[in-house]
Amino acid sequence: MSNCIFEENHANILGGGAMSNNTNGSAYYNCVFFNNTSGSGGGFYSGTTPTVTNCTFYNNTTGNGGGIWVNHGMLTLTNSILTHNSSNLDTSINGSSKVSHSIVGGGQPGTQIIDEDPLFEDPLNDNFKLLGCSPAINAGINDSIPTGTDSLDACDSNRLAFGTVDIGAFEYQFPKLTSKVVHVDSTAGVNGSGNNWITAIPDLRRAITLGVGCEVDTIKLAEGSYYPDTSFILDQLDSLFLIGGYPQGGGTNNPSMNKTVLNGNIGSRLLKQITVITCLL
Repeated sequence: MSNCIFEENHANILGGGAMSNNTNGSAYYNCVFFNNTSGSGGGFYSGTTPTVTNCTFYNNTTGNGGGIWVNHGMLTLTNSILTHNSSNLDTSINGSSKVSHSIVGGGQPGTQIIDEDPLFEDPLNDNFKLLGCSPAINAGINDSIPTGTDSLDACDSNRLAFGTVDIGAFEYQFPKLTSKVVHVDSTAGVNGSGNNWITAIPDLRRAITLGVGCEVDTIKLAEGSYYPDTSFILDQLDSLFLIGGYPQGGGTNNPSMNKTVLNGNIGSRLLKQITVITCLL
């Protein structure tokens, strides 16, 4: 089973999101299990030998095995994320399992297990795509991708965007952000990381998303006009510097020569146009 979403399901006893009792085992790839509840196995219950690869389990709730409960057999879980699940016993996985190259909240015996926040873009609004600084980026193992599947993630985007598979159902489609300063240039290509002017990104909205989620402290803007959408709320960007006045392609800051504009003309809703010189929000 691949590219499936199990959302807001409830079972009184077993497997809020899904249940596997097939004697030959079952396989899940590129699936998302979230906001499910049950007596045992909030996201998933197994009485056999399932294989789970590149799946995401978030905010599943149960009395036993918040993310997964394996009652019989052996779970093989790889390249997957289990986080913010809740249970009276074993919030992530309960039962026999072989786990590798995964992010597991609270930790888990296995190989290359990461116990960190996976840094989703907006999980409270059901967006489990990765932020550019996520520890899941390039942290999986390619050999575990099921044979016979296409090389796409749960959104039909390139599964091996940069050679090494990410952990979770969604592949980050840009180079990983490693800087606390994001560079934005409206003339840049779409596939940059934002780490410097050579790899600048063209989209201010993407830069702001990185700024809020990745502890970025500065966004440098090259000459040009930038159009935030209606969700662009300055009050949400505490302690973030926007510095305009750089030439396209990078170089010395000169606001009088390199006009940088946040343009509020975004359709039917006209917001105030701001010329950015150095703006502390």
